[in-house]
Amino acid sequence: MKIRNAENGSVTVFLALILLVVFSLIMTSLEAAKSAASRAYAEMLLTCAAESEAADFYRPLFDEYHLFAIDTGFGESTAKLSEVTSAIEARIPPNTWGIENEGTTLLSYEMLADGSGDIFSEQAAKYEIISKAGDLVSGLAEKLGVMSKQEKSAKVLQKKLEAEEKVARIDELTIELMKIIDGVNCNISGDGKARYTIETNFVKRFLITEPSMSTVRINNAEVFTALSGKYINPVKMLDSLYPLVLEYAGKLEILEDSEAELQKLNNLKTFKEAELTVANEALTAVNLLMEAQLAAAEAEFAEKNKGRENDGTDPGLENRKNEIRDSFQEEISACQSAVTGLELEIAENDALIEQEEKKLEKYREDARKSYKGVSESARLIAGFFSAAESKVREALAGVVKIKVAQAQAEPKIDEYGQTLNGSRPDLSEEEITEYEEAYDLMEEYISKTSAESAFDYETAEVSLRADNKLLEECDYVRVLIFDQMDSKSAREQAQSIIRLRDKITEFTYEGFVFDYSAFSSASNNEESGVSHDLVGALNDGFLGMLLKDPSGVSQAEIPTALLPSRSDTAEGMSVSSGSAQMPEAEDDMAGAGAMAGSIEGSEISDISDLSDEIAGSGETDAGDDSAVNTRLSGLLKKAGMILYLCDNFGSYTDQTVTDDTVLKYEQEYIICGNETDKENLSSVLLRILLMRLVTSGVYVFCDAGLKAEAQAIATAAVGFTGMPFLIALMKYLILFILAYEQAMIETAALVMGKRISVITEKSTFMLKIYEVVLCTPGHIQKKAEEYPEKSFGVSYGDYLAIMLFLTGQKNASYRAMDLIQENIRYEYNEDFFIVNCITGFRVKAKFVVLPKYIAFGGYRTSAEYALRY
Repeated sequence: MKIRNAENGSVTVFLALILLVVFSLIMTSLEAAKSAASRAYAEMLLTCAAESEAADFYRPLFDEYHLFAIDTGFGESTAKLSEVTSAIEARIPPNTWGIENEGTTLLSYEMLADGSGDIFSEQAAKYEIISKAGDLVSGLAEKLGVMSKQEKSAKVLQKKLEAEEKVARIDELTIELMKIIDGVNCNISGDGKARYTIETNFVKRFLITEPSMSTVRINNAEVFTALSGKYINPVKMLDSLYPLVLEYAGKLEILEDSEAELQKLNNLKTFKEAELTVANEALTAVNLLMEAQLAAAEAEFAEKNKGRENDGTDPGLENRKNEIRDSFQEEISACQSAVTGLELEIAENDALIEQEEKKLEKYREDARKSYKGVSESARLIAGFFSAAESKVREALAGVVKIKVAQAQAEPKIDEYGQTLNGSRPDLSEEEITEYEEAYDLMEEYISKTSAESAFDYETAEVSLRADNKLLEECDYVRVLIFDQMDSKSAREQAQSIIRLRDKITEFTYEGFVFDYSAFSSASNNEESGVSHDLVGALNDGFLGMLLKDPSGVSQAEIPTALLPSRSDTAEGMSVSSGSAQMPEAEDDMAGAGAMAGSIEGSEISDISDLSDEIAGSGETDAGDDSAVNTRLSGLLKKAGMILYLCDNFGSYTDQTVTDDTVLKYEQEYIICGNETDKENLSSVLLRILLMRLVTSGVYVFCDAGLKAEAQAIATAAVGFTGMPFLIALMKYLILFILAYEQAMIETAALVMGKRISVITEKSTFMLKIYEVVLCTPGHIQKKAEEYPEKSFGVSYGDYLAIMLFLTGQKNASYRAMDLIQENIRYEYNEDFFIVNCITGFRVKAKFVVLPKYIAFGGYRTSAEYALRY
C-alpha cells in the first residue's frame, strides 16, 4: 500500500503571523488615537478647572473698581497660593476616560501689585478704553493745552528772573561792602521799612588823618555825623604810646641801677663774711696753740715732781703759764680786734642792703605800674590793628565776590537776551517792552566802567591789596609785645613804634567811595507800600487763605501700616513724613513747567511740546510709523489711566464716588501721597497756586500802569540807597506780591467750583496796586466770589487731571491701590489685602492614562494652562 506525504501548513502560520501584526498595528493606532484624545481631554480638564478657579475672582474689587483679580487670602490676611493649586485639582473630575490627575503645580503667578504698578495701570487703562472708546488722546491734549500758553510766556519770564537774581547779587554784595568799608549797614526789613545802622568795626575806622567828610569820603552829613565818633587814628595811638614806652624804659634803667648797687653790697657782705671767718679761724688757732703750750708746761712739771708729795701748786709752774699767756696776749688781742672790726663792718653793710632793698622794691612797683599801662595800651592798639587787618581782608574778599558775581551774571543776561529774541513772535508788545527795559537795565548795570561807577571796584581792589600787604609787613604784633623786656629793649621798641607809625601813614583809601547822597532820616524811617501784615500772610496756611470755611475740611486719615505703597512689593518707593514718594529720578512734578515725564520711552520736555506731539502726531513721516504707533499707544494708555483715576476716585470738588471711603479727597492723595486729607488738599492747592502764579506774574510784569505804580512805591522805599537795580528789585517784589494775591484769588475761585480763564487777563485781574497790603482771608474770598466765571475756562478737576498726568506712574498706581484696598477693607472685608491678589497664573498638571487596547502599563501626559487678564 502506497502512503502519500502530508502538507506542513507553513502558509497558515505565516498568514496568522501577518494577521497578528495587522491586529497589533490596528490596536496601536487605536491606542495612539486614544492617547491623543486623552491628551486633548486632559488639557480641556485643566483649562476648565483653571478657568473655573478664575471665575472665582474677587467680586467687590471688580464691581467697585473694575479690576479682575483672585484674592488668594481666601478671607484671611495672608496669601495662600497653595489653595489655588488645591482648588484647581479639586475641579478636575477623577477617572474620566481612564485619566487620573497625578499632581498639579502652580508654575508662576502675576500679582496685581507687581510690576511697579504696570499691571494695575494696564487693567485700569484697558477698562477705560473699552468702556468709553472715545478720543482719549485728544481729550488729554485738550487738558494739557491749558498750560501751553503759560509755558511759552513763562520761559522768558524764568530766564529774566534768573538773570535778575544774578544781577541783584551784585547789589547785595555792594551793600555788604558798605558795611565792611564804611560801617554803614543798610537793611531792607520785612516790615517794609528801610533803615541803616552803624557798625562797630570797619575798614575806614582805621583812619590815619583827621575825620572829615572829605577825608572819609562820605557825601552825606547825616551819615558822617553818625560815623564821626567811630573813627580812631592809629598814628595818634602810636604817638601816645611812644612816651609811655620811653618812661617805662627810664624806670627800667633806675631799677637796673638799683639792682646793680644791691648786688655790690651783697658782694661786699660776702667778702667781709669770708674775712670774718678767716679772723675767727686765726683767733681759734692762737688759742689752741696757747692751750697746747700750757698743757706741755703742766706735763713737764708733773714729770719733775714724779714720786714727790705735792699739793699740785708750784710757783714756778704758775709763772711759766703766765709767761706763756703773756707771749700770746698781743696776738690774741690783734685777732680779737680784727674779728670785732669785721663784725661792725658787716652790720653796717647789712643796714645799707636793707635800705637798698626797700628802694629796689619801690622801683620795681613803679616799673610794674608803668608796664601795665604800656602793655594795656599796646594790646589795645594791637587789637585795633588786627581788627583793621581782618576787615581789609574781608573787604578784599567782598570785592572779589562782586567781580565773580559780575562774571556770573553776564552769561545769564546773554541767555535772557537770546531767549527774549527767540520768543518775540509768541509775546505781546507789552511783554516785549517790559522785557527789553529789564534787559537794558541789567546790561547797563554790569557793564559800568570805573569812571561811572559809584564804587570803583578795580581801584578799591588795588588799594585793599596794598593795605593788606602793608599790615602784614609792618609786624605790628612783634612791635606791640612787651614781655621780658630790659631798658635797652624798651628803647629799641620805642624806636620800632616810631617806625611803625611812619609806615602806617602809607595806608590808602583810594577807591573806597560810595554814594550816600540819597540817605536821609525821612528815607530811613519812611514805610514802603508793602506792609508787615502782607509778608506775614505769605507764611500763613494756604487753606485758611483759600477756603471759605477751612474748618469744614476733612480730617480723615489713611492708615499706613499695611498699604501696598509701603510694602516690599513697591520696591524703590520711600516713606517720608507720612507720604509714599518715588525716588528722586521719578519724583512727582510740583509746578508749572516742571515736567520731565516719559511715555513708553518717549521723553517729553514740557507741556507745550507734549500737546504739540499729540496734536501733530499724524504728520509724522511714513518711515516713522512704528515710532508713531508706539507713542500713540503710550499716550492712549496714559490717557486711559488718568480718566480711570478721575472716574473712580473723588476729589475736593467732586465727592460723588466717596460715600464709603477712607479718604474724601482721593485724587489729591494720589497726587501727593500724604496721610491726611488736609495735607493732600493743602499740597494740591499750593501746586495750583504756583501754576496760576506764572500766568498772573506774566500779566502783572507786563502791565504798564501797575509797573509805574510799583516803581513809585519802590523809589519811596529804597531810593535812599542810590542803587537803581535795588529799586527795580523792590518794584518786582511788589509786583510779585500782587501776582501772588491774584493767584490766590484764582485758586480760591477754583475750589469754589468756578471755571477760570486759562491765562490771567485784564477782565479777570481783580486787584488794584493799593490792595497789595490787603492780603487777608476775607479779602481773598470776596475777590474770588466776584471773579467772573468763564464758560470755556479750566476747572479744579482739569488741574487735578494735569497733575495726575505729571505724577509718576508708579506713584499713581500704588497710591490708587492704597485707596482701593482700604476702601474695600472698610466696606467689605477687613482681611482684604491687594498684595494677595493675582491677575494671572501658569499651572501644570500631570495625568496618568490607563491603556485600553494594548495591555501594558499606563503612560503619563502633562498639560499647561496660562491665564492672563
